[in-house]
Amino acid sequence: MPPLQRKELTTPPAEGHSPLLPEWAFVVQFRTETDVEQGHCTGRVEHVVSGQATHFASLEELLTFIARVLSEVHTQHRRKPGGGSE
Repeated sequence: MPPLQRKELTTPPAEGHSPLLPEWAFVVQFRTETDVEQGHCTGRVEHVVSGQATHFASLEELLTFIARVLSEVHTQHRRKPGGGSE
């Protein structure tokens, strides 16, 4: 099997799309036994900015963690004066 090659973003984001903020970024690492086609996902996820992390044994657990963290980020964003980032 050939080594994976890194793809570079060659086109700018489309107009009208919101920015990709680091506060909304996650690193997801899947274990080798993950088989997405069979619905088996296991690994670790970490929120880039806060460092909050957890292990997950299903897609549901992964999405639950992401939803909780994004809810916290959204709440913090609304509490800032003007609703914007610093």
